[in-house]
Amino acid sequence: MSDTDNKKALEAAHAAGLDRMAERYPDDVARAFAFAQSLRSRLTIDVAPADEPAHVYRAGGDS
Repeated sequence: MSDTDNKKALEAAHAAGLDRMAERYPDDVARAFAFAQSLRSRLTIDVAPADEPAHVYRAGGDS
């Protein structure tokens, strides 16, 4: 992986609030970022995060 790719991965981690993770495990963050990018490239439709349905969990029966 190039230095530019590593920099993008670390910038994305910091933007997501994963500062400690990026500082402690930069190689793992870079590999995870590359994997996420490969998954994203295989999407056949254009989706936004808001397009995903809400995940709702209700504990305790009928409310």
